[in-house]
Parts: sequence; C-alpha cells; structure tokens
Amino acid sequence: MNIHKKGIPEINELLAEGEISEINGYLFPKHFMTAGKAQADKIMSMKGSEKGVIVVGLAKTGNHFFMSLLDALGCDRAEELGVKGGISSIPFEAQSMEAYDKMERIMAEADKPVILPHCHLYAPMFPQDFKGKIICITRDPRAVAASAYPFLSKISAFNGYFEKFGLKSVEDFAQHDVKGKTYWGDVDEYDQSWKDYAKKNPNVDILFLKFEDVIKNKPDNIKKLAEFMKITDYKLDDVIENSSVPATIERRKKKFEAANYPFYEIICYRKGETGSWREELSDETKRLFAEKYPNHPVS
Repeated sequence: MNIHKKGIPEINELLAEGEISEINGYLFPKHFMTAGKAQADKIMSMKGSEKGVIVVGLAKTGNHFFMSLLDALGCDRAEELGVKGGISSIPFEAQSMEAYDKMERIMAEADKPVILPHCHLYAPMFPQDFKGKIICITRDPRAVAASAYPFLSKISAFNGYFEKFGLKSVEDFAQHDVKGKTYWGDVDEYDQSWKDYAKKNPNVDILFLKFEDVIKNKPDNIKKLAEFMKITDYKLDDVIENSSVPATIERRKKKFEAANYPFYEIICYRKGETGSWREELSDETKRLFAEKYPNHPVS
C-alpha cells in the first residue's frame, strides 16, 4: 500500500507525531500493532487449526454483523473479556502479544468452529499458514465512508488524525476517503490483496461475501455461510432474528456485563441497513465515488 510514500504532507506529519505508525508499508492508528515489527512477525508466523474461523474486511465493511451471524449459527468466540493479557473483542491486529499464543491454543483444542477477533489486516500481513476458515467481506465504498465517520469520531485515538485533516462531518470524511487520503487505503485495494491471497493459497478455505448482498437476501446468504462452515443444525428464521442489530446488542451487552467489563463495543453497531449514504453524501461526493469505483455501481 505504502500510502505514507504518496507525498501526503499530513500523513508524514502524523507519522512524525506518533499519531499513526508504519509497519511493512501499512499504516496503523495509535494503539494498533503497538509492538511494531515484532507483532507483525508474530502474526504472520501464527498457526491456525481447521477449527479457527476469522472475519476479515476493511474497517466498517460489516465485520461485527458477520460475527453476529456466526454467533447465531452456534459458533463460539475466542475471547476473554476483562482478562489481563487475554483475548479481547478489539480487532485481531490490536491484541496483546500474549493473546496470539492463546488463540493458537484455543484453536488447537477446539472441537467446533471458534471465532477469532475480527481482522482488518491486508492479506500480506495475515498469518501465512492459516488452516482455518476465512470469511472476507466487502462493502460499497460510499457506505464504508458514511459509516466510518460517526464511528471513528467517537474514538479518542483518532482525534489527532481528524484534527490534522480538519474532518468535522460525514461529508468531510467521504471527500477525504474518495481522494485517496485515508490511512487504510481503499476498498478495492484491500479486496484485491485477499483475492491475491486466495489465488496464492488455493487450499485455504475462504469465502467472499458483500455486505449489501447479504442484507438484501439473508436467507440464501446465511445458507451459503452455513454450508461453508459445514453447519447443518440451525433454524434459518432464528439466525435471521438473532443476528439483527437489536438482538446482537442485547446478547453482547449481557456478555460484557457478565464479565463486569464496559460495553464499549456498542459504538460498533449502527443501522444494519444499506444505502443510508444516499442521504448523507452530497451529489458531488457521490460523483467522485462513481468515478473512482466504476465496479461498484449503485444498486
């Protein structure tokens, strides 16, 4: 990706100020990949058993929705809420170094599919010998931008980033994103890295899904996901109901409360719908997205 080499002054300033970091050519916000190159090496050499399952996707493509679908299909999560050095519910690439060892052990000992924390890593930085199942998700880039602003603006680690670029609204962030300045790159670039990974590793079980397609036709896509997971014991109507935003929030809140841990995950849930960007973005911004992403026609 090497966005830090594209000559964007603000990115270089943020790097110098420690607001973001660069590892192997990829940029990360504060509190992500805090062990630097050592963490990258540990992740890339991590082993995964056939029971491991992970949802990968660029930030705000719907990771939490797909994890909720897996919950509803009866999968367990590899997480230890409130345990020091344990596996938390934050992204895979933001875990403690000890957590990766625990994930390996849990996968090795599992007798049913176990969900790892969701992952935003580009494929070259993902474990290179992963034997589990990968669910790679994508989403309309306009929706990603519209969803990202209200989420990131609530996280203090992004204050410096937002101030540096003067981002004060959904429209500001969408313009920032469509002009190629967002630290995480863009949807097509990210998706291509995973398509290349799948081609390079033909024996890896990887399923590609699009958020909008699943929302529009949950029955068929849940069946596709269940078949990929080799799960047959489920009730379709129950999975649809239990993966709704209200049901997911209620279930996750109870789990956090049981661990006596703050339910910070609430900020990850928005609407669980498609197309809200139509009302949130200006016509000019929509035009710019259409020009940049001709392979993402408005449906």
